[in-house]
Amino acid sequence: MNQCSDLSFAMRLLKKLLLPNCIIPLSQLSHSTQIDLKLRYLLFGENNSSLGAMIPPNSLQEKTIYRMTDEYYCNYIFFQIPKNHGKDGENSCFFIGPYMKEDISENKLLELVAKGLLSNQQLSQLKDYYLSLPLFTDEGIIYSIINTLGESLWENNSNICLEYVDYKAPDISISLLQTPEQYLEEDPLLSIEAIEKRYEKENNFMHSISQGNLTKISYIFSNSFQQGMEQRVADPIRNIKNYMIILNTILRKAVEQGSVHPLYIDRLSSTYARKIETIQSISDGTSMQKEMIHKYCLLIKNYSLKQYSPIIQRVLTYINFDMTADLTLKKIANTFNMNASYLSNLFRKETGQTLTDYVTQKRVSHAVYLLNHTNMQIQMVAQACGIHDVNYFVKVFKKYVNMTPSQYRSYISNPNV
Repeated sequence: MNQCSDLSFAMRLLKKLLLPNCIIPLSQLSHSTQIDLKLRYLLFGENNSSLGAMIPPNSLQEKTIYRMTDEYYCNYIFFQIPKNHGKDGENSCFFIGPYMKEDISENKLLELVAKGLLSNQQLSQLKDYYLSLPLFTDEGIIYSIINTLGESLWENNSNICLEYVDYKAPDISISLLQTPEQYLEEDPLLSIEAIEKRYEKENNFMHSISQGNLTKISYIFSNSFQQGMEQRVADPIRNIKNYMIILNTILRKAVEQGSVHPLYIDRLSSTYARKIETIQSISDGTSMQKEMIHKYCLLIKNYSLKQYSPIIQRVLTYINFDMTADLTLKKIANTFNMNASYLSNLFRKETGQTLTDYVTQKRVSHAVYLLNHTNMQIQMVAQACGIHDVNYFVKVFKKYVNMTPSQYRSYISNPNV
């Protein structure tokens, strides 16, 4: 892979982690509003609107990775990239950020007001801005990506160094801040852009859930349980419960987009609606969040019918709904007013197996679950799976699992024997 491809790949990877990143030509650095996602432009308008103005281009050294925290507690990583990667061959700087390393307390926000860096009317908007940024309490994964990229961009990577920028906030008069009168006349642009980004993040999350992409979701939620959670009431536990209720709704809609039948969604959603009210601590909420996301992804993995035609989707849902029902080809065809031969051919074409084999496989899978999670007698397990002849049940089970139900139960009880 060449250097340009490596740079593009790193940018896509950082975006997957929800980390803003951009390449800014050094000639545009002093007036670029892209670096801080227009934070200063939206706070001050045209005045002192660029973070890049605080980074002298001639101070940037090659093979040096810089880390900086600005006056608004936002974090950035940046470095000068080789000339041949810049726009029209121009020297450029690669920026990662802004991102947060911790949640910002109300006291810190009030300090910004006291320093003249924020007006009282802008407090709620800055909160929205923070909620739109990714939270990384551990920056290790970011530096791993950057170091790997640096090895590709710079031939002699043994001299790569890391420097912390001693950032000095500019002297800004409070008069430059937009006044309350202006806020009454103008749209609250900072809040609008922050909310748009938060909804974009939510949509990306829903898409990942609908695809059952647990790996990507793990990146999104790494160290970020309360990031994006609005503190609506004074009670922190109530806030967590409210957040979990919202998350449960988002997950439910995302899984529905993944073509999982509402039957399965409603069962899981109702279960968590009850469990959420049992949360007693932040750690309870953190654990339940991870569990909830995992369970909804399993719904996609086990019950998504996106690849099937509407009629086969209905047939599969019917089969999975009740293992004890009469699930013969003839019975199912009659239920859906279809010709049995047509249904058989269509089912095999779309699933790659006969309807009878599919039903048998599902019944055996259900039997495995019952043997793992209950103490039901073998005969009762067979009946719960829709097979009333226990000898036939044992024969079918052994065909798929390579051991009888009794042998399987002994095995799971003593796997080392």
